[in-house]
Amino acid sequence: LGVGIGVDYALYILSVTLAELRQGRSLSQGYYRALLFTGKVVLLTFTYSACAEVCPLITAAMVTLQQRLTVPERQQVFFLSVTAQPEVDTPAVLYAYAKRLGVDLASWAFVSGPPQAVQAVWQAFGLTVKQRAKDVVDHPAWTFLIDREGMVQYRYLGSLLEVETMLEDMRTLW
Repeated sequence: LGVGIGVDYALYILSVTLAELRQGRSLSQGYYRALLFTGKVVLLTFTYSACAEVCPLITAAMVTLQQRLTVPERQQVFFLSVTAQPEVDTPAVLYAYAKRLGVDLASWAFVSGPPQAVQAVWQAFGLTVKQRAKDVVDHPAWTFLIDREGMVQYRYLGSLLEVETMLEDMRTLW
């Protein structure tokens, strides 16, 4: 499932300011720079709170992965979910979504922001997001594993993420 690609997509995240959910406040680009370049591996996905299809499955797999990590391993990883519906997903909405799905926000952020800024992140990762109906958004089900230097090393497609494979891939990056 994992495919190593040598393009530094993670740098694009640094060029936009998104709302960070844990405190319900916006944080500076420096926060994301610190996340990506202080020796953490980042697991990045795109989701939205009203999704009734793949997003809850992806998030559930990531929750399972987060729970499978040892305490020292958790300190080496950061989970990042970027909304596919910034017009709806405020920090409060994303916080409620994360809590409902059992996310440990100590090492995971769900982020949103101005639509143009969020769209820039989608484009940087090669995603096309389209509004299909009022609460339905079409977007590719990509999850990216980014190494300590900010390079995408693995990408996974689909809603049925293989937790064991992702865990093994993650451990090769430490």
